[in-house]
Amino acid sequence: MRYYQLRDPFADRQPKMTFAEELSLPFHNEPPKNFGKRALSSDEISLEKIRLEIEFSDELLDTAYEDFYSFARVYGIEICAQGVPVRMIRERSRCFEAYSIKVAEDGVTVSADDTEGIRRAIFYIEDEMKRRCGARLPLGETERYPFIKTRISRCYFSPASHAAVEKRENELIDAIDYYPDEYLNRLAHDGINALWLGASIKYLVKSDIITEYGCDAEVRMRKLNSVIEKCRRYGIKTYLFSVDPASDYCNEELHSHPDMMGIEENIGIKHICPSVDKTVEYLKEAYKRVFTEAKGLAGYINLSVGESESHCGSERALLCERCKKKFGTLGRTLAFVEKTIADAIHEVAPDAEYVSWTYAQRMWKDEDIKDSAEHRDPSVRHLVNFEDLGVVEQLERERLAYDYWISYVGPGELFKKSLEYDRARGVKTYAKIQVCSSHEISTVPYIIAPGLLYEKYRYMRENSVEGVMQCWFFGNYPCLMNKAAGELSFEPFFEKKEDFLKSLASIYWGEEGERVASAYEKFADGYRNFPVGVAFEWYSPMQDSPVCPYHLEPVDLPMPSTWLLSDMVGSDRVCDSLLDGHTLPEAVELCRRMSNGWDEGVALISAVKRGVYPDAEEQITVALATGLIFRSGYNTLRFYDMRNELALGHTDNPSALLREMACVVEEEIKISEALIPICKADNRIGYHSEAHGYKIFPEKLEWRRAEMKKLLSEEFKVVEDRISRGERPLPFYYGECEESVRYEIEKGCISEAKWLNFVTRSGYSTENARIRASYCEGGYELEIEVIGEYDCVRVDPEFKMFHRTSPLFLSGGKLEIKESAGYSLFGKRLEEMRSIFTVQSKNDGNKEYYALKIPSEALGMRVGDPFRLMISVYRENERRETLGKDDRVVERLVLGRFSPDAFVFFVPKSDHK
Repeated sequence: MRYYQLRDPFADRQPKMTFAEELSLPFHNEPPKNFGKRALSSDEISLEKIRLEIEFSDELLDTAYEDFYSFARVYGIEICAQGVPVRMIRERSRCFEAYSIKVAEDGVTVSADDTEGIRRAIFYIEDEMKRRCGARLPLGETERYPFIKTRISRCYFSPASHAAVEKRENELIDAIDYYPDEYLNRLAHDGINALWLGASIKYLVKSDIITEYGCDAEVRMRKLNSVIEKCRRYGIKTYLFSVDPASDYCNEELHSHPDMMGIEENIGIKHICPSVDKTVEYLKEAYKRVFTEAKGLAGYINLSVGESESHCGSERALLCERCKKKFGTLGRTLAFVEKTIADAIHEVAPDAEYVSWTYAQRMWKDEDIKDSAEHRDPSVRHLVNFEDLGVVEQLERERLAYDYWISYVGPGELFKKSLEYDRARGVKTYAKIQVCSSHEISTVPYIIAPGLLYEKYRYMRENSVEGVMQCWFFGNYPCLMNKAAGELSFEPFFEKKEDFLKSLASIYWGEEGERVASAYEKFADGYRNFPVGVAFEWYSPMQDSPVCPYHLEPVDLPMPSTWLLSDMVGSDRVCDSLLDGHTLPEAVELCRRMSNGWDEGVALISAVKRGVYPDAEEQITVALATGLIFRSGYNTLRFYDMRNELALGHTDNPSALLREMACVVEEEIKISEALIPICKADNRIGYHSEAHGYKIFPEKLEWRRAEMKKLLSEEFKVVEDRISRGERPLPFYYGECEESVRYEIEKGCISEAKWLNFVTRSGYSTENARIRASYCEGGYELEIEVIGEYDCVRVDPEFKMFHRTSPLFLSGGKLEIKESAGYSLFGKRLEEMRSIFTVQSKNDGNKEYYALKIPSEALGMRVGDPFRLMISVYRENERRETLGKDDRVVERLVLGRFSPDAFVFFVPKSDHK
């Protein structure tokens, strides 16, 4: 059977984001029940009554002093003339944000050379009182200063800057206040001193060169300036983020300026060309205007090498003939664009930062990365993914950490190389990390794993990294993890991780800090088992499995994109998230370890007496919700692993296995039921910042529960009846459903095997391409015949059912298997794959033949098991023939545009099994 509902019916039935309103409530709300109950120690001074003496006064400190007054009111500290003097003075310090706190019997002196040092000192005093569970401070002197000087985050609930694709407004054009005062106060307490806003330059200012630009510029600039000023009052700087200068991708305005585009052949999207004087003049004009009109703008983050199309030097190869002539190399082209923008900014705003985020340089050749670094101007800040291209060992095999991760500490090879090259050039390297959550899971506001951040920041400290962009569209909720990042950004650095965890936990849990710190470590130890592979980040069930129905009868539904609301949930192609990274049993085992380890942490943190520490209670909710989602994701993988075993007859007792699968479904019903009250009580659970909406919420959980009950009463009954009659439990696996194309493999010489014709896009059989197969020693042999000219034959295999692996390319009589970070095919695994296959070819006039051997044992295939192939013959003018007819066509990153219906079943005759 096929499943034709490809859009999630709940995508447009979203709950209200009440958490946004909650973020505007007072930060200081209720003290712990035991606050001030402990007797004063001999090394402490009581501050139950204080006299605040403000000698360092500045309008920027009004919010910090008001915060301290609010803290005093809530925590029962009396501010009076007879109190212990607490002096705030201006005094020379080590660097910006540095401060000193001197506590003596006769009073407290707080000193700093700038407003932000005083702000940090006030927050430190509040935290220290929370740790000590009373209005008291230890005698002695504390001096702190940041080594991570720029700590950039983002609004948790503003629309993504690619919101136009989802028909949502950009945050600078609507009337919503995304930065309530108490929300900013929360971020400031977490140590955030900068925020980035997504806004394309073409919308912010008018241009005399590209006159089509600047729509609603005045409105956007007015709101931008109001955001800058509001954030400034909390010690938070504002950075713009965009992909500029933009190409003509989703940018029709440039169609009127073909003279500004690169000279590139066979490229559908045209890049704006930096070798053109008009382009350079536009860049200078645009950035000078932005930084002139946006008063106090601290900097600009440019995705200079990325997934979106931009200028000629932003792609993985230099294709523009004009840029080749002027700059010579890809790296020099990029460096020229960086310097042009940086110079324009610094001409009008000398202290502002230009940050070049070379996100997709992971796809560049090393010599090109080095070349760009050797020509990068020292005025540029270079932002690099911290974990990208890291190699991780899981279950005694190497895995590739592509993109950014929390579960993998890093750093990856990309960051290490960039740091080395930048250091030689005198360029400052900033780290792009995820602090609160990542693509691994972002349907909870944060992952409780501060110990993993400790290891990341220790490396950054040892290597003099001064700036961090702490999030993408997700991973930025004001919380424990943001606070951890802020604490880890300052000296003195904790020599031992356990001391840091206890110090951090005690801010929220007071005297229970040590026990909770142990829970934090259990969470991190479990989380390290998250299967590392970019497909598992982008398509795994670890985001929203509790709302995903199961299918006992296969439906061949592709996995949904984890960062979108629109894709239909309930996919049974779970191995779309694995590809060449992990086998399904490996993923099951890793997720079992992750879930069990997380549950150990939940047990520890749940054992703490409830109701004593109001500010800490939400951590238990987050831990419980995360644990349920992890268990559900593990169950999902386990269910489909068992479905494979059942369908293929890899069990001596199919009825018992079916009952075990039913138990998993029953457990999943309980998980959905358990999450409903949690989601009702905590509106943050299920929200995904990049999706700008909910992937998990009560109505959807209720629907899923009903679907799972129907599954037990209907599909399980049908399969149980088949088993009792001695039939195949799941005939779909053998191509026995009406919609399936099936090829039966027989023993014997392949020359005697029957041919199967390919079809055109219209679905008509054609003899211009055909295939036949036979069973041979050690596996199978395929023969593909192509008539006429063609570019290549692409074979997308499922050597194990529903588990797609890297494509094989046949062209010019040869077989090619490409390195693919997306498929996690690299290093030794790539070498193994290339050595597995043998191909022979011959040319007979206008016919080309390929004889491809598939060694079943080397590919982990069981003799007699069916497998599937999706094969396309690509010809000129986008013509192609396919082995099976495309029907439900979907688009996915890594996998590209494909249709599961185009797979053809290859089924060995039963007597070969």
